Amino acid sequence: MALGATCLLFVIGCTSAPATPTTAPAPTAAPAKPAASPAAASPAPSPVASPSVAASPAALAAASPAASPAASVVPSPSAAAAVASPSPSAAAVDNSPYQSAILFSGSPTAGFTLQSTDITANTTIPVMFTCAAPGGGTSPQLSWSGAPANTQSYVLVEQDPDTATPNTHWLVYNIPASVTQLAQGQTEEQATLSNGAMQGQDHAQGIFPTFALIGYEGACPPPGAPAHHYTFQLFALDQMLNVPPGANINVLKAAMAGHILAQTELVAPFNR
Repeated sequence: MALGATCLLFVIGCTSAPATPTTAPAPTAAPAKPAASPAAASPAPSPVASPSVAASPAALAAASPAASPAASVVPSPSAAAAVASPSPSAAAVDNSPYQSAILFSGSPTAGFTLQSTDITANTTIPVMFTCAAPGGGTSPQLSWSGAPANTQSYVLVEQDPDTATPNTHWLVYNIPASVTQLAQGQTEEQATLSNGAMQGQDHAQGIFPTFALIGYEGACPPPGAPAHHYTFQLFALDQMLNVPPGANINVLKAAMAGHILAQTELVAPFNR
């Protein structure tokens, strides 16, 4: 009986052994832990991948504030283009037709003279005939004598030779042979004068809209520069020129070629 009871106890011990496996879920959880442990190891590779990610969109996203100024630089060129655009437009103004590469050349003709009651040769031009005067100055009185007998017309050209390219300040042409003077204060912006002579374009075309574009432009050296020598040249021609009113210096020079009988000049300085 006692033995049987012992056997019964053994059976009970066998039944209680299954109860121990019930705690054995811990080993089952242990496999799950290794699974978590690879995940924990995966963060270690993940940092390796993470730098490469940081070098791509993540870094760009982080650097996006820095890239944002770079993006603002993209408009900046277009703004610079806008700033540069006036520069081309300024450069687009071609002033060459109103300038002459050189003054008319040639020696003064003996006995043919040009004088003025307003301007004295080699003496500073009075302010009223310069751009320092209100309205940019008025034209001076000029008169001449001693032209050849067969003169058919006169041409008056005033230029400033002391600029990089000589500037033309006044053109008067097809002055009838019977006319021997121009009174002070000739009309500006009027291509045909009352005596029948014609006025051409000065160098201020497209550059200084406040100056006369047809007719006399007052002496106007840069402020502080040494005196410029304003040169009034008078030519006696053997014909009237087939040139319309308002012509420029280059057209006039071409028409005058081969028709000059005599020439003279009056030079006076001015600085401001």
